[in-house]
Amino acid sequence: ATVNATSRIVFAMGRENLVPARLGTVSAKRGTPAAAIYTLAVGSVVVTLLCGLLWGPTASFVNLAFIATLAFIPV
Repeated sequence: ATVNATSRIVFAMGRENLVPARLGTVSAKRGTPAAAIYTLAVGSVVVTLLCGLLWGPTASFVNLAFIATLAFIPV
């Protein structure tokens, strides 16, 4: 659900030119915001790997879970 919601937010921001316009396009085949989904997937992997290398696996999991919790509190 988080990937779906976040990709839709990035897609909407792309339509409004708040992020690169390419992220505001949909796939001709499926009608999904594929560019936004792929960008978020790659970004998530990069952030996860960097945090894992910096903090180690356990501390990385704890820190990222804490940050995600703080992001969900206002919602």
